[in-house]
This record gives sequence, C-alpha cells and structure tokens, in this order.
Amino acid sequence: MVTDLEKWLMGAWGLQKEIYDHLAQQQGSFKGQAFFEEIEPHKARYGEEGELHYAAHHGSATQEYIYEFPHPYEAKIYRPQHRFFHDLDLRLGFWKIEHICAQDHYKGRFTVETQNNWTIDWDIKGPQKKLTMKYLYQRK
Repeated sequence: MVTDLEKWLMGAWGLQKEIYDHLAQQQGSFKGQAFFEEIEPHKARYGEEGELHYAAHHGSATQEYIYEFPHPYEAKIYRPQHRFFHDLDLRLGFWKIEHICAQDHYKGRFTVETQNNWTIDWDIKGPQKKLTMKYLYQRK
C-alpha cells in the first residue's frame, strides 16, 4: 500500500492515544500532533507533542525518534542517543514488530487504514509493566 514510506510520512499528523495499564487497572489518553521533518536526505525527525492524562499526570508530553530510510519503502527507527528500536515497512499495509528492551518486551502492529490514517497497537510487558496502547494518526 505504501511504496514510498519517506514521502508518505512527511508532514503533520493529528495523534490520539489510548493507554491501558493492566497492572494498575488505569486508563489514560494523549491528544496532540505528530510530525515528520527531513533533517538530511533520507533521514527525518519524528516528534510528537500534546496533552497526556494518565494517573496523576495531566499535562504536556513529548516524544522524539529518528527515522532513517535506507530504501524508499523501509525505515529504521531510532530512539534518542541513536539506539535502534525497530524497522518499518508498510508496502503490504501493515507491519509487525517485536523488540526487547532490558526486561521489557514490546509487540507492535502498524496498520495503514487509508492514505490519510494509520494506527499502531502496542502490547508492552515487563516485570513492572503490562500496557496496551493504541495510536491513531490522521493527516492534517
């Protein structure tokens, strides 16, 4: 479905997140925006900013990643300090990832709903956490 991932992602996206903490039995939400901006050829900064409502926290929240595009259809996603997180390839309209970070296990499914909407479903488990999160992106 998405053959030029770099071109498709660029720009501004509305972002909503639903968060559920299974251990604490608490729900949370995030509403804001995400953006992809080129920082050099085939490399983009992903940023998000918005309002997070989770447990006692009700305020602003931000997140940042670096996307590198070795091929038009593929991204390698890095956390700050250039720590590899996962690959992304949406040519089939979806992508599944698994990532181990210390004792935490991340499972994600990225799904293209339309050319202007996509979702991520996360299942994160570790000794101190058990979270389910759903992200909804809508092109601005």
